[in-house]
Amino acid sequence: MYGLLPEPDSGTQGAGGWGGWGEWDECSVTCGTGNRQRERNCDNPSQMGGGANCRGSSVQTTACVLTACPVDGVWGSWEQWGACPVTCDSGNQFRNRTCDNPTPSNGGIYCQGRSFDSKQCTLAACPVHGGWASWKSWSSCALVNKNVKRTRCRTCTNPVPENGGNSCPRRRIHSERCAIPKSALRRPCRCPISRVAVAKNISADELVELVNNIKEELSVDVSKLSKTIRKKISVKDTRSSVKTIGVLGTIMLIIPLSIVIGLDLLNVYRYFKQDKVGVEPGDGPAGSQQ
Repeated sequence: MYGLLPEPDSGTQGAGGWGGWGEWDECSVTCGTGNRQRERNCDNPSQMGGGANCRGSSVQTTACVLTACPVDGVWGSWEQWGACPVTCDSGNQFRNRTCDNPTPSNGGIYCQGRSFDSKQCTLAACPVHGGWASWKSWSSCALVNKNVKRTRCRTCTNPVPENGGNSCPRRRIHSERCAIPKSALRRPCRCPISRVAVAKNISADELVELVNNIKEELSVDVSKLSKTIRKKISVKDTRSSVKTIGVLGTIMLIIPLSIVIGLDLLNVYRYFKQDKVGVEPGDGPAGSQQ
């Protein structure tokens, strides 16, 4: 800043002299520190002839201090991301920033926007421990190890254990004794049922015809059966084992059929044998005559 300059000597003949200073201008700023000026003219007296001009500056400057200007806030740099707050599955981690570059002052506007930021962090899936579903219905009472019991079960599906979670504790099967005696569970005897139709009241010829019909229905043509088995094979196989397997399969079919036919013939034989045991013709209660 400049100070006030002394008035030059204006008594010298022909030399110019400074007039008085004008009013100060307005301050160059509306807040804070600025400058203002004032001027003077070399007209007291004005320069005449070859006289010297006025010495010094025609402008005077001084500082002007007004009310401090408002300072708007500006965000500083973001901090490092914080740790993920969970140990499994997904969570959110955060980072912060401060409004200090610069800090708002003198009525300045605070920083716009959020002071924190977030993002999702994903870790390994959390273990899911298993939970029991509801008990199912009781089973029927049965003889188990000489005790009459019934059982029910439940499944570990509510929820199903996953990701290394623990399975359901305790047992999945529950048994209890039934309040009924063991004798109530004994199975009744099952009488064998003959495959032969009731042959009573039919003649011997009709019975022979019936047996022959059964034999025809149960007979197997070995050659046709082998051809049928070969047709079922889509890819031709020249190995000798294929023929062996076909023959073995045929034999395995013939054996049970032969057993069935044998049982039927045995039942027929028993029927005729039982029929001969009855009363012979000509016998009577009176005995033989002499």
